Amino acid sequence: MQGLTRSEYVALEKLEGMYALDPLFATLMVHGDSTRSSLVALAVLDPAQASSLVTSVLGSGINANDLLAIEAAVQDKRVRRAVVKNLAKAAKRHKLNGFEMIKGVHLMITPFPDEVMTPTFKIKR
Repeated sequence: MQGLTRSEYVALEKLEGMYALDPLFATLMVHGDSTRSSLVALAVLDPAQASSLVTSVLGSGINANDLLAIEAAVQDKRVRRAVVKNLAKAAKRHKLNGFEMIKGVHLMITPFPDEVMTPTFKIKR
């Protein structure tokens, strides 16, 4: 459980499991901080899904095998905004409280390093 500034407690692992059902995400880590009032996510994207997202948001086709181009494209504000919007839709579909909604996201294609993963491929806290 992670506390936020307004004294709400959030089960981050539960939220990660729910949000990670989206095929866009290869791995997703939700982060909450007691000095902030909202949650953020670090997301490793599936390259094929990310390529499709970038094409629909930016209108430029990027090959799913061109990881450097996808990595650069997912840093665009419009792409991040589209991902946060999709996360908000998922939160509403699962009837989450407002403080359980992700308000910011950092997107990447490169998987998390081994130092932050357990042997069972869960994220270390």
